[in-house]
Amino acid sequence: MRPHHIQLAQDQQPDKRLQVTQDKLFAALEQIFATGTTFQTVTVSQLCQRAGLARQTYYRHYDQVVEILEVQFSRLVNQFLTNVDQTPLSQIDAAPLVVKQLQANQTLLQMIQWADAEESTIMVLVNDMTRVAFINEYRSELRAFVNEVIARSVFSFSRVMLKNPAIDTADLVRLYALMIPDPRQIFNRLDSDNL
Repeated sequence: MRPHHIQLAQDQQPDKRLQVTQDKLFAALEQIFATGTTFQTVTVSQLCQRAGLARQTYYRHYDQVVEILEVQFSRLVNQFLTNVDQTPLSQIDAAPLVVKQLQANQTLLQMIQWADAEESTIMVLVNDMTRVAFINEYRSELRAFVNEVIARSVFSFSRVMLKNPAIDTADLVRLYALMIPDPRQIFNRLDSDNL
């Protein structure tokens, strides 16, 4: 079955107060990260004080501080899908879109490493990729396998990218395209091989 160009981003309008709370908590966590504090020593009280929020507000929406990073990463993925939605189907090239998002969100990626939250954010990416791939009716076990391998590859790529800031964008795009296949190509090949 040929994929259709339908909206991939989740078109939900979250509560504005929840968005403001997330923005404040993420900004506060980013400030704490910049001080060199270890993630394990970050307290809810310290975070709420920096964010100018009551602890009750925090606990109404979060159970663990790491969830702030997971939500922020989920917003990043949704922004990426919005960018894909705004690109004509014939012009979609994943490599430059992904590299642009990774470069624009280097601090978030560093914070995910700082919090040892890579595994949980990989699963955020896998879940969104699975939701998008589900549209094309691929076998679920193949969808899950391909999406997890690609999500882990994206995180590995970002980790190495962060270690090598001197590599320019054009080279990063070429490297990404060579090293991480577009999931559509994999699924099209699987379809043609009748797997």
